[in-house]
Amino acid sequence: IYRDILPLERVHLEILLPFDGELIGGKYSHILYFRDYQSRYVWLKPLKNIKFRNLVSTIGNFLLNMPQLPLFLESSSLDRQDLFDICEAICRRYPLKVGLGNNHSAQFQLNGVEKLKHLLNQNITQCMNDWNMCVFHGSYTYNRTQNVKSDGLPLNMLWDAVPGLGKSLKAKQDQILSDYSSHSVVQIGRGLIYLEDENATPMEDEEGEFGKNGHSGDANSKPHKKTPKRRRVQDTIDPKIKS
Repeated sequence: IYRDILPLERVHLEILLPFDGELIGGKYSHILYFRDYQSRYVWLKPLKNIKFRNLVSTIGNFLLNMPQLPLFLESSSLDRQDLFDICEAICRRYPLKVGLGNNHSAQFQLNGVEKLKHLLNQNITQCMNDWNMCVFHGSYTYNRTQNVKSDGLPLNMLWDAVPGLGKSLKAKQDQILSDYSSHSVVQIGRGLIYLEDENATPMEDEEGEFGKNGHSGDANSKPHKKTPKRRRVQDTIDPKIKS
């Protein structure tokens, strides 16, 4: 699934409340989580709060440090208007072209979030005391673990594709902007935001893969016998963004 898209073509971001509101290292209440659809590669950023200005700064920092900008951002924990407002503030400051996707893959997003929270909670004492331990036990470990869904290591799936990826992504973005109608593209200063067509063919979603036994889609997982009750990413977070 998702092998027919490019790495960094589509990235989802979520706001996580990992330890029931307890501060990580006495500083961070939330985690900003990013995952690439094609490679499953994960990035983590700490959040001291979820005020709008802090989200703009942290998401902007992530985008500016990427080797290539994702073609589309999506989120289940941020509604589309909130995500648009955040990206609008970023594009007013920096000349970026940011796409907002239609978010058809809620189960894929939930699978990744549940797996990450499982990794952190397996090492809760270390992670609660030190943000770098959250990175080590979270994204560092996840990116270096064989993923059954993508049939590879997220680390290799993403970075092995980087040579020549920029040209492929730019060509695809140019085609998107050429095809989209004017009402789907919003010019903001020197930047712009483009909105995925609501009539676009929905992407295939994953099946639920995270059961009560804590197993997920990596090479060490064992299939659970019963399909867990379908949950939403919103069930795992505190979704209220503060002004």
